[in-house]
Amino acid sequence: MKARIRVWFLWSWVITLPVTLLGGYWLYSTLDRFGTYNVRYQAVGSAVKNMALGAIGQYESEAMAHRVRAMLTQMTHPPSALNAIHLFVPEAHLARLQSHMPQSGFRYVKGRMLIDGKLKKMKFRYRGDSYYRWAWDKKSIRIKTSKKALLNGVRVANLLAARTDEQLNNYLSYKLAELIGLLSPRSELTRVFINGEDRGVYFFVEQINEMTLRHHGRMPGDIYRGEIIAKDRYRDSGISNLFNSVSVWDKVAVNNHYPEQSVLPLERLLALLAQPGFSASGGNMTELLDIEAWARYSVYEALTQSTHADNVHNWRIYYDPWRGKLVPMVWDPMGWRDTMRGKKFQSEIRASLLMEKLFVHDEFLRIRGRILREFFESGKDGEFMNFVKRKIDVMKQEVLTDPLLKPASPAQVSEAMQRLQTHIEFVFKHLKAEALSQKHSMRGAKSDSVVKRHGEKPVITWSGDVIIRGEQIINDLVIKPGTDVRMAAGASIIIRGQLQANGTELKPIRFLPLDSSSKPWGTIAIVGPSANGSSLRHCEFSGGSGFKGELLEYSAMLSIHDVQAVTIADCLFRDNHSVDDMVHAVYSDIRFDRVQFKNAVADALDLDISKAVVTNSRFENSNNDALDLMTTEAVVVRSVFSGSGDKGISVGESSDLFGVNNILIDNQIGVQSKDASTAILFNQSFKNNGTALHAYKKNWQYGTGGTIFLAKSIVSGGKIAARAQKQSTIQLFDSFVEGRLGNKRITLIDTDTNQKRDAKSDKYLPENSLALPKIYAAVDRLTKEQAGVWQQVSSNLRGARQFE
Repeated sequence: MKARIRVWFLWSWVITLPVTLLGGYWLYSTLDRFGTYNVRYQAVGSAVKNMALGAIGQYESEAMAHRVRAMLTQMTHPPSALNAIHLFVPEAHLARLQSHMPQSGFRYVKGRMLIDGKLKKMKFRYRGDSYYRWAWDKKSIRIKTSKKALLNGVRVANLLAARTDEQLNNYLSYKLAELIGLLSPRSELTRVFINGEDRGVYFFVEQINEMTLRHHGRMPGDIYRGEIIAKDRYRDSGISNLFNSVSVWDKVAVNNHYPEQSVLPLERLLALLAQPGFSASGGNMTELLDIEAWARYSVYEALTQSTHADNVHNWRIYYDPWRGKLVPMVWDPMGWRDTMRGKKFQSEIRASLLMEKLFVHDEFLRIRGRILREFFESGKDGEFMNFVKRKIDVMKQEVLTDPLLKPASPAQVSEAMQRLQTHIEFVFKHLKAEALSQKHSMRGAKSDSVVKRHGEKPVITWSGDVIIRGEQIINDLVIKPGTDVRMAAGASIIIRGQLQANGTELKPIRFLPLDSSSKPWGTIAIVGPSANGSSLRHCEFSGGSGFKGELLEYSAMLSIHDVQAVTIADCLFRDNHSVDDMVHAVYSDIRFDRVQFKNAVADALDLDISKAVVTNSRFENSNNDALDLMTTEAVVVRSVFSGSGDKGISVGESSDLFGVNNILIDNQIGVQSKDASTAILFNQSFKNNGTALHAYKKNWQYGTGGTIFLAKSIVSGGKIAARAQKQSTIQLFDSFVEGRLGNKRITLIDTDTNQKRDAKSDKYLPENSLALPKIYAAVDRLTKEQAGVWQQVSSNLRGARQFE
């Protein structure tokens, strides 16, 4: 017996040493976390309980056990199905972040990350207002890439650690926002590795900024941020409600056409909310807010049962300077969290003063009811629930190997995610019953017929000589043939209804200065969906400039904002003054036919986030660009661009140009494509341009340069035939090309220096996949969507045919 005791004693260290080491590690970790986040940081609120010594000790023991289980499970488990993000941060920099938490964690340190298989520079820090973001082992992270290397088109992003047992509240909330058409950041499930060490599942969320607007096809503008909680709180200021003062708001994106400190749209909103006799008709509110978007946002809050955008935090509001409307943006919604923890289900969420006021607005109620019904009638509820199920199935596998899972029990997390799915179904079921019973559409709101009848306004008709002074705001307007509209200096006409200005060849309609000595007049602006179907025929515009008000800007002699199905035919635009554009359109759909643009002071025709067809038109002597495209789909056929001080056609900021049978002559640059834009050109004639074709990357926010595909064309005269800079490509097929070629990013396929009109073959595209794959795909789409234009492409001839 003594011998056995002696043996046990001699070998007891095998057990006691690991137990002692583990116990020591556990004790050190527990005391260190307690000292950092409870004693020194002085925990308040829910942190008092969660950062208590006993709670931290339990967390540390469970976390240690789960790391071992996760490591063993990884040995036999399939690899993660999620996209991986690999971050590399020097240990010294990580130690600097940890040196005096949480304050030290918010200072960026330098590192690298893997983007497209290459190590790229980035900055790394922790993020979040509250302890649950950074007090545990899995800390929420913010990364910032360089401008030269974006991560999936995003420069600043958050990698968020889950803050609930069910893990997916924010991720699913963002995906629902995307489904129903709200402005929201990109969000994805990811697996994060830091210095090669698996850190588990994170939620990639784009940081809201100007790039978010571009991703959603919106023009750059101010984004207001409202946060007065935690570290963003203004202590002892006396301001406890965001909607009581603009002074506690700041901007995360800025419209550089106005002073950065200007917050006038927000001031107007808060002034309306402060009115004691807020009207249910809310006319001023309708002018300032995009009521459709706010009604959609309210439906979203009900679907997610989110009260997280309240009077103190989580507000992001975009002011669209081209529509003149404030639009909500989704941020940190934490959907279904509170109702899963016992908070009462609400069919109407009124968590802020703003939403409270909107619920007494007739039009808001009517539109909200319609949107809620459409959500269920369209089957989007079922579509979303199928998505939820798929993602939960994926997550059930991911949590098994997540070494930093919190809570540290895959079974507990899986059960919580299943409860989340059941709870969303419960919410949808109740809202669907109420929506389809018409409760929401009828309570306190006027019917569509009543709204339409009350909204009808008389049509104004002009004829003869009309003199305009100052700023005139008009609804529906008809202008008779032969009318002269004489504009005094600075005078502008804002048309918020349909314009029918249809002259004839013998009796054109003219918009002219009041007299030959008058200073430039302002703008003719056609604005909003009520103007859909407007028509201008045989009109002449000259001597105008633009108009810039307190809240809105019209940057052209003719400005078209948010109007569809516009026709402009047989018109002349000439000799404008001062501003950026002669004709400008944004958020619009326009057809130009037989239109002349002469002597533009800068750009002749500027199209932003629009669709346009330009046929049989002429652009002469534009001081800057003749046709300038931003995030626009344009078809240009049988048109002439000559004498432009910069580009004949500028294709930029993710635009697509399809050009057939055009002539570009004596321009500084014939066609330029940049910033993720594509120009597909057939039967073009370039003559004596400084540079015929140019592709490059200008704006880092688009991540890449431009692409040009030119086929069956002639390039003659000028200094440079084609030049492609970094991240850009030009391909020339079956064309005559004269002049210097810029560099190796230019591909020549069946081109030659013999100026013959006959093409080498009757093929529209190169065989054997010699062209870029996206060119084949784009041409396939164009043959279907633009069949009439495609029929005008000649595969047997090079260059533009002479116009008949």
